Amino acid sequence: MLHENNENLMRFINLDKELSSIYQKQSKKFEISETTILILYAIRASENGVTQKEIIEEYLLPKQTVNSAMKKLLDEGKVFVSEKNGREKRFLLTKEGVKMAAKSADLILEAEKKAFFSFTEKEQKTIVSLLEKYNKRLKDEMNRF
Repeated sequence: MLHENNENLMRFINLDKELSSIYQKQSKKFEISETTILILYAIRASENGVTQKEIIEEYLLPKQTVNSAMKKLLDEGKVFVSEKNGREKRFLLTKEGVKMAAKSADLILEAEKKAFFSFTEKEQKTIVSLLEKYNKRLKDEMNRF
């Protein structure tokens, strides 16, 4: 029984790594960093733009990584500041940014939707429920250190 459980754990860990690898390979195909794709993804998902802080919190990315990628997008004319409230700036896509997102982040979102919705509603709920439980339990275990 213990051996079988270890085997399942290793399969699970490998599947998690494979999932990350799928995104890494796709960003290389697009010749865009994963962080840049996530920024485009986040802006496209918002109606009023996003702040760097929102991206950092939503996607659990390092502050400096997001800052560097956002600066590059600003310099390239892919994003602009839509409003500034104190130190926080809200970013939106320019026309060039929309074109870039259409060739990257939008395609990923569409693939994610097709893959997820290929499951029955019951399977979707099961996947989400189990991942939520796993994440909570893993966090609890990690907080013991």
